Amino acid sequence: MQCRGGRTAASDPPTLRDAPSFYNWLTEGAILRDRLADLVTGLAFDVEEAGLRRSAWGTRPGTVEARAQRVRALVDAALRLIPVFGHRYVLAEPCRPGNPVFSIVQSDLIIYGADLRTSFLAACAELLGLDPGAVRKEVDEAIQAGFASYAAIPFWGRPLRRLRRCHATACLLMASRFATASTDCSQSPV
Repeated sequence: MQCRGGRTAASDPPTLRDAPSFYNWLTEGAILRDRLADLVTGLAFDVEEAGLRRSAWGTRPGTVEARAQRVRALVDAALRLIPVFGHRYVLAEPCRPGNPVFSIVQSDLIIYGADLRTSFLAACAELLGLDPGAVRKEVDEAIQAGFASYAAIPFWGRPLRRLRRCHATACLLMASRFATASTDCSQSPV
């Protein structure tokens, strides 16, 4: 396994440098492009392996290659995302403060933060000496307050449209696989 910084996991023990980190948008262009390409790869994988399909995507293409091209076209047409940290992305369009931060792995999508501030708080509460429970409550309240606007985001908000409520900790379960059932996240066991 190749770690950031060029070391291999087999030959060198992991260091703080190898831990997930925020992307350097000035020097890590190739990594940023890979993260954006991972969005397409993950969705295309779930189209093939998990039967992911939305009627809004049009007629299902007949070949694996054509389906992958269709996923690429859908992602290319969607509002742009900016990789922030690991598999977390901030909505880039429209360019304004307060855009949500999504955590996206394949077709599993959650709202990680109502904005960059709440996502940073959620990720760094303990490091900052804050009560993680209180921070999680603040983040969940901020997400809930903006939930209707997140569900209205073309393409990326689609998995959330059938949910009536959502807490960040439950969105993974409920929005997973671009869920189509009408569900109230507050009933989730997560």
